[in-house]
Amino acid sequence: MKVTSIATALIAATGIASAQRTRHSSSSSAASTSTWSAASSNVAAASPSSSSSSSSTSSAAAASSSSAAAASNNTFPDSTAYLFLDYQNGILGSVGNDTAVNAMVSASQRLYNGVRSLKRNETGYYYPITAFSQVQFHPTYPELSPRNAAFAPFAQYGAVLTTSAQADFVPELTPQDGDLVFQKRRFDAAYNSELLTILRANEIDTVVLAGAYTSGVILATLRSLSDRDYTIYVVEDATVDPYSADWLLNDYFPRAATVLSTDEALAMMPEGPLDIPPNYNVGL
Repeated sequence: MKVTSIATALIAATGIASAQRTRHSSSSSAASTSTWSAASSNVAAASPSSSSSSSSTSSAAAASSSSAAAASNNTFPDSTAYLFLDYQNGILGSVGNDTAVNAMVSASQRLYNGVRSLKRNETGYYYPITAFSQVQFHPTYPELSPRNAAFAPFAQYGAVLTTSAQADFVPELTPQDGDLVFQKRRFDAAYNSELLTILRANEIDTVVLAGAYTSGVILATLRSLSDRDYTIYVVEDATVDPYSADWLLNDYFPRAATVLSTDEALAMMPEGPLDIPPNYNVGL
């Protein structure tokens, strides 16, 4: 099946009205040379009408800034999992703004490298946990119920099939030895995936989220893990969305998580390498 618009599929599936978000504007019309962009060159950028969202209130922005500043004086506990969500050709290639995606990937690389420095041995060593989610579907989409209106666009546009390069991780941030990879079929990274098993088996109580889309996997996973009483951090510049996510990052997310920058997250990293805790089960 020829993919006509994974962007249309993803944007339609997020279920957030375009009137409440503003699409990122490209700063250049030049063709991107990024490998993730080239790999998804058959993906057409969606162009629904959009209007500017109302700006966040100054009090909400101040509250978010204060929360992040307070967090920067602390250190992530050793029982923290660092989750890199949906860093795939088709997902990032559908954002429609190379500048925003490049900035997000650059921030994510810095975050990832910081976490990798905590590992005592980078060959087959899984502590602390760095996990990558990968959303993909088999041909004919047997994982999708016809009752699931949110995911109907994925089947309609032939998005992120297991047989497509769209499902592959972007070359700039591909899992390495010592990283865990788990498959998922919905926005929520914890839904019917290995993630909760891994977190529970290793008594993880804190997660750091990065990935795409902010209004998709980040929002859904945040709500899911919040309901399960996890402590949550969202690295705002290591997320990206086809539209402005200011309301989510400044207003909504801080109700259940700490929103912080990559610089603040790196400042909160414990001094590595970390010792294996007695209850650790993975990769031994």
